[in-house]
Amino acid sequence: MPPASTTNPNLLSTPLSLHTHLLTFLRAFTHQILYLRKIYPSEAFTPVRAYNCAIRQCRHPQVCDWINSAISAIGAQLRKNTVSTFSVAVFSADTNTVFEKFVVDLGELPLVPDWKRDAETEFEATEDEAEGSELTKKINLTDLEALFRSLFSKLNVQCTRMKALPTDEECTFTIMMEVKEDADRPVGRLDPGERVWIAAEDEDRSADASEDPRHPKSRTLAVRRVDVGELRMEVWVEEAKEKGSRAYYNDAGIESQSSM
Repeated sequence: MPPASTTNPNLLSTPLSLHTHLLTFLRAFTHQILYLRKIYPSEAFTPVRAYNCAIRQCRHPQVCDWINSAISAIGAQLRKNTVSTFSVAVFSADTNTVFEKFVVDLGELPLVPDWKRDAETEFEATEDEAEGSELTKKINLTDLEALFRSLFSKLNVQCTRMKALPTDEECTFTIMMEVKEDADRPVGRLDPGERVWIAAEDEDRSADASEDPRHPKSRTLAVRRVDVGELRMEVWVEEAKEKGSRAYYNDAGIESQSSM
């Protein structure tokens, strides 16, 4: 018989285990956003449990297949150390105007120089750490579930503070990835696995620079930062001030409706 594994199943101690759980989170995160923002009717979702909390998952096979394919494509880029942020963007199907972006900053994930060689290599403590601290870079699953549970709870709360999406036009969603500045963008390639990505237009930075800070075009809602072991990421929401109507936020960040 082969020797028994010495890896603790309750610890995420390798890049492979970390990425596997991260992709599972991103999948659940995407489904929950679709439910909270009512992209599809509530009847299209089924209650499931993740991280010991109740969330919703879309039951439509084509939606599930599309999300699974997108998350797999994100995983391929994570293994290449190219991903800076992951976003679920909610936008108008009529005008392509982005109303909301739910952003996960993944720029602080550990670099894996050679995925094939190092995917199952356990994280090690640095030399200057105190004796007995070899677990500091490994993640206890119980701790991770508690952090993700708190994140989903805060996401639910922040969505209640957001302006409803317009009802006079169809809204849909997509998954976006921002690559690191020095990364090679996965577009224009012959590799079938990378044909799924479409280059987005660069944002107009000059417009942002001239924006009146007293009347911003969008606001940012913090959700949560996760910092445990080798997993460091931050989640926030970017919400447009206008969503098909003349809405604005006052100095306290409270939504108001301007008069016509």
